[in-house]
Amino acid sequence: MALKLSEEKREEFEKLQESFMGQRKQHAAASMQLSAIERERQHRSITQQDLKSLPEGTIMYKQVGKMFMQAPAAAVMGELDGEIKGFENMISELGGKRETYEKAMKETEGKLQEIIKAAQSAAA
Repeated sequence: MALKLSEEKREEFEKLQESFMGQRKQHAAASMQLSAIERERQHRSITQQDLKSLPEGTIMYKQVGKMFMQAPAAAVMGELDGEIKGFENMISELGGKRETYEKAMKETEGKLQEIIKAAQSAAA
């Protein structure tokens, strides 16, 4: 059943639909970024755990561009700690953004449903 909407309501409905689609895309992008960063954090954590299990005095190398340079174990572990903390900060920021997008989507969806209900009650 096609709903009859006034020109003003139809324009508002279309704007809300566009807004909802944009919010959904932003939410999906934030979710994808979040999962990628979580994988990277987990990878660094596993690497750090493996390196901690090595005996003292083990020679370590870190990648610099396409080559590897010998580095002290403390420096390598410090870099891993810094990367993990950076990833955790990004995860919390993206989590907040994703929640904001979810709230905006729910609000927009509610407005769309209100317009539909108003049109259905007017048609009845």
